[in-house]
Amino acid sequence: MMMPYQEGGVPYESTSKQIVRVVGENENIPAKSMKMIKVNAGDHDVEVMLINEEDTAIRLNRDQSVGVIRGGRKSTENNHDVKTPITAEMVKYGSTLSSDEVDRLVQLLNQYRECFAFNLNELGCTDVLAMDIVDDGKPVMSNHTEPAHLNEKQSVA
Repeated sequence: MMMPYQEGGVPYESTSKQIVRVVGENENIPAKSMKMIKVNAGDHDVEVMLINEEDTAIRLNRDQSVGVIRGGRKSTENNHDVKTPITAEMVKYGSTLSSDEVDRLVQLLNQYRECFAFNLNELGCTDVLAMDIVDDGKPVMSNHTEPAHLNEKQSVA
């Protein structure tokens, strides 16, 4: 099943819906992985993270419908500054580090705190748009081609 990366339910309902279609020519999502895919959401292109939980790769073709986006109300909350500081207890480190080195490591991690997220809110998620996955009963095409180097070996032999 392919699904967008999300946490929890949609916090609102909206009647404004737009079909989301793949922008790129061919997008492949390897098995058990995730990938940022550029999609068209009506009047603009956006990137969404799609997760492939299947054991086989998924191939998305240009203009293939992958969901529906519902417009929502803009959140007035600003959670950008609400981040838990990293402490020494949260960090795994070897026994060879002195307490001074551990303190400097924690200070460095907190200096670059925006690079680390403990939850989705710290990733900068928004409730301005929501995406519903289209389940039209059609299977998603998988690409099972052999790598080019295998074909070359066969032609040389």
